[in-house]
Amino acid sequence: MTTIMQKQKAESGMKAIRLTGELLYQAIHQKDEQTQGEVIQRFSQHISDSVRCWTAFMNRGSEASLAEKLAYIYPFAADDHFGVSYYGKMNNPCEKELMS
Repeated sequence: MTTIMQKQKAESGMKAIRLTGELLYQAIHQKDEQTQGEVIQRFSQHISDSVRCWTAFMNRGSEASLAEKLAYIYPFAADDHFGVSYYGKMNNPCEKELMS
């Protein structure tokens, strides 16, 4: 994972957080739906704000409906920690639907 981040020049900041979330999504995407849900649930309630930030970017499934995508990002956007809230708002998996 570190090598991928270095190649992407994503060693800090939002780019690193987004890439970490996307890589974690790729790692759990191989698992069954229940396991994916359990991992995301556990990470989204993690005490570490960094882990919650990564989790905000773990919803990359294009097959989800607009309502499902909004339901996923809402808890992050409403998080008490400013960083998690910011990344929850910046993670816009609904971009295609909103631009149509």
